[in-house]
Amino acid sequence: MNLWSLLQKNQALRKAHAGKRAFIIANGPSLAQQDLRRLRDEVTIVVNSFYLHPHLNEIQPKYWVIADPLYWTSPEQYLLPIINGIRSHELNTRLVMPSGAIPLMSQLNFGPAIEPYFFHYDFDHQDPVKTVDFTTGVPPFGQTVVIPALMLAYFLGCDPIYLLGCDHDWFSWTADTYGAAEFPHFYQPDGKKEAGSAHQELYDFNEISRIVRVMKHQYSRLLEYGEAKGFKVYNATAGGYLDIFPRVDYSSLVARGEPAFPEERFLDSLLMDAQQLAMAAIRLIQASDPTGALVLLEKATEANVDRYARVAGLEYLKASCLARMGFGVQAIHLASQEVVNNPANKVHAQQLIDALQGGEGTFPEISPENLGSVDGAKTLARELRMEWVRQHVAEGERRFAEEEDLAGALREFLAALDLDPDQAPTHNNLGVLYWQVGLRERALEHFERARALDPENSDTLANCEEAYRALGRVDDLTASPDEQGVATVLNQESTPR
Repeated sequence: MNLWSLLQKNQALRKAHAGKRAFIIANGPSLAQQDLRRLRDEVTIVVNSFYLHPHLNEIQPKYWVIADPLYWTSPEQYLLPIINGIRSHELNTRLVMPSGAIPLMSQLNFGPAIEPYFFHYDFDHQDPVKTVDFTTGVPPFGQTVVIPALMLAYFLGCDPIYLLGCDHDWFSWTADTYGAAEFPHFYQPDGKKEAGSAHQELYDFNEISRIVRVMKHQYSRLLEYGEAKGFKVYNATAGGYLDIFPRVDYSSLVARGEPAFPEERFLDSLLMDAQQLAMAAIRLIQASDPTGALVLLEKATEANVDRYARVAGLEYLKASCLARMGFGVQAIHLASQEVVNNPANKVHAQQLIDALQGGEGTFPEISPENLGSVDGAKTLARELRMEWVRQHVAEGERRFAEEEDLAGALREFLAALDLDPDQAPTHNNLGVLYWQVGLRERALEHFERARALDPENSDTLANCEEAYRALGRVDDLTASPDEQGVATVLNQESTPR
């Protein structure tokens, strides 16, 4: 297996859950005090021996991180029980491991349910942390498995991020208490030590103290990085000694029947109701925003499926949006469907068809009684549009990295560009793809656009630098001193990434 190609597979994970909250679940004994079953539909990242949790099937972890070299140096004792546990529960999960595991993993058959991903510790990585990128190299932080799990959550774009089961009792040990200290987990009854886990035989207190200092340093650096990038990280563990992150009560996050934030309640109520989505779309049509309205109507159509009381007229509203956007043929097609399928609205649909076929520049007014505000509708349309952009970009990256399907990847990236032309990841991906097929000037245009939209992104800066140099246009470089420094560090590859 080639390390570089394996790391490029991680492009599919970049911002895959942007803006969605995530729960990183360690294995401390405090988990026994918390009901994790309500996390089934959340983004969950579990670690190590979580397969022993009694509610594993209800939780259905999305990601599973292991980091200790023991897992691949002594696989029979540590790794294979995890894999067998995942299989026995028939889970579908992504197993995320350091690159040191590649030699062993290349010999194993995971089956269709376990999808392996790898990350690489870059020991040349600068401290403090400037970037966390699973497609190149990440800071060599791994004193506890929670730390690479947190870096993964950053890379996935999750926000906010909550820590569970991070008791970290070792933060409280002293030279006097260390000799009798135990290492409990949630799966050990009454907090008893696991057989053979007598760390006192391996490490004296001075070494344990050094390990704790390194761990705290790595946590602090990642907290600083998250704050600089706009991520919010909270510790929702019941008790414990990890106080580097602000605390939050887990029960307040999963109160039955009520999401954690008021804005989530607003969006969820609209997302579940095709009628409200349609009304919000009408408000946007009236406000001369047919593109935003069409986004809402597509979601309303999804919400209309398999409903006993279905909302009529969605095809007519979509046809009205398309007409105002200049897509007359498509608008006539949908309006014709409305004439056949919704006789109650036949007159309005036919008026729209007549206006389009007659070449008129004005269309029938849409003015039913409406619910909700223009601002609320615009907010929802923006949220949905961004979610679809992320989905198209992630699928394009997957096709590019995993299947080498350049045509399919291009379709996905162009679909994302059509939804929102001002997203840096879309332009950067298009630049990489065009570069791959030899359209280098066009690639540079997209790299430049990506840099203008996100001037702090190290990948984009490096791609611009490399493209300029390859095209012999070094004099056109306009990077600031900081950008030049980043590009110099990353300019080790012959192909933009």
